Amino acid sequence: MDFGVNLPFAMENALAILMAALIFNLVFCKESLLNRTFRSPVAIVSRLVDTFERRYNRPELSPAMRRADGISIVFSSLIMALAVGFVFEILATLMPYGWLVEVAVIATLFSLRPHLDHSRILAEALERDVAEARATLALTTGRDAHRLDELGIARAGIETSAISFAEGILTPVIYFLMFGVPGLFAFKIINVGANMIDVRSTDFADFGNAFCRLNSIFLWPGVKLAVIFISLSALFTKPSKSFTALTAGFGKCPGFFRPHLGAPVAALAGALNTRLGGPVCFEEKTIEGCWLNENAPEPLSHHMLEARSIFFLASMIVVATLVLFYNFDIWMPADSLRGFGAWVWSLFTS
Repeated sequence: MDFGVNLPFAMENALAILMAALIFNLVFCKESLLNRTFRSPVAIVSRLVDTFERRYNRPELSPAMRRADGISIVFSSLIMALAVGFVFEILATLMPYGWLVEVAVIATLFSLRPHLDHSRILAEALERDVAEARATLALTTGRDAHRLDELGIARAGIETSAISFAEGILTPVIYFLMFGVPGLFAFKIINVGANMIDVRSTDFADFGNAFCRLNSIFLWPGVKLAVIFISLSALFTKPSKSFTALTAGFGKCPGFFRPHLGAPVAALAGALNTRLGGPVCFEEKTIEGCWLNENAPEPLSHHMLEARSIFFLASMIVVATLVLFYNFDIWMPADSLRGFGAWVWSLFTS
């Protein structure tokens, strides 16, 4: 929607903002640098969700009360995220060169550079020593790393690449383009909440049920599109496996320990021609799961590096798609919100 005003100093195109944010993330968003500079929005959300959980997930409450509290916290979190995102979007539009702040904040919500660093460090650690690799994996995943052998560590690292692309790159891109910063903030608070509140534990199953169900709904479009981008990436690494990745990703993935994320993991298993999935250990409990690409060889450390390459290529294909849309001046729903900010500016300056 065109509000008929031009805002000075602002970058009104959501595609341009998003491209700049992804490039900023790739160049500057090393996790150590972020932690030294400021507390990232994801860390703030994590602390907020943890506060909600400790306050409202009390052991004396009945399961029905915990579920009710979980639903109310989900709706409260959504309203808060949408409100904060809307105010932030307007302020970033009103401020001279506020788009620079917007780019920097949005960049911290993607997992592009952090995952590239984590996956490289894990692969190098696995090549040196299994014990070192277990310690490295324990820092980035909730799995019981001390129970994993070399194959289990490699499998966990590869699966994380597929999940990080769908959950940390593609889905945030979709919600920003559709609903602007409010949509991005809303997705992140639900996603962080679902990942923090472990429904596999009896202490959290009832309280976290609403978070996890809504997170599955939010992730659905990104998960399906991730299969396509992973398959396209395989054309540059293993062209003969690109169609295999596509058919595996859109096939049935029953029994994966995170069912709503099984499709991109299956696609990556097909692209690498390796076996993924199977039983997964959390908090000394084993969750039975099906094998994806069951008849393929077991993964090794070099498969982790190949998965990292596919993750990077898929992310660059996303950026290339954004550039293509930008060159053809394709309108995105998020542009209406930016135009609304320009209209607000005109009201106060006319």
